[in-house]
Amino acid sequence: MSSASTCSVLLDSSLSVGMTALMIAAFHGDIELVDSLLENGAQWNALDDAQKTAGDHARSAGHSEVDFLSLVSVCFYLIYDSDEII
Repeated sequence: MSSASTCSVLLDSSLSVGMTALMIAAFHGDIELVDSLLENGAQWNALDDAQKTAGDHARSAGHSEVDFLSLVSVCFYLIYDSDEII
């Protein structure tokens, strides 16, 4: 496995409750870590065992600025990275 694919697997690995590093960082309001994880390819739309995304975790913990950053990342993906036309 190449280092790039290893990094991708690690970014989106989940704990026993299904939370990724992005979800945990979002829940704790760590905007710098959230930003870094998103910039390095963490899946913004990954779901945990309760079907919640990182944005859901940020919102439930009262971290609207982290939820907003997740939303900006989604918009950027849809505009620049998606192969689908909206």
